[in-house]
Amino acid sequence: MAIEISIELSDQDIEHFAAMARAVQQAFQGARIDEKSIMEPEISTYREFCQYRIAEQQRRKNLDMNREVKIEDWLADKRATLHNRMRKRRQQSVAAGRTRIYLW
Repeated sequence: MAIEISIELSDQDIEHFAAMARAVQQAFQGARIDEKSIMEPEISTYREFCQYRIAEQQRRKNLDMNREVKIEDWLADKRATLHNRMRKRRQQSVAAGRTRIYLW
């Protein structure tokens, strides 16, 4: 199944897009984009997931559980870890005498 879309642009639209392209070229003229630094967050996150997967597979193997580890498992673990960290910081803040601000 294929979908064909046809869009008619006016001369004003084309000039607008050309002006935007020129502005982008000028903004990045001479700029060196380091692809490694752009992808570093994704790469480090994937490495973190791989480490979690290996450790979790070993843990599940030792408990005779299903060894399949999905990214959803990792995300749930990360979410629980972050919630615990926020809860601890909030408790420490209250214990230190800071007033908690309620938004609603």
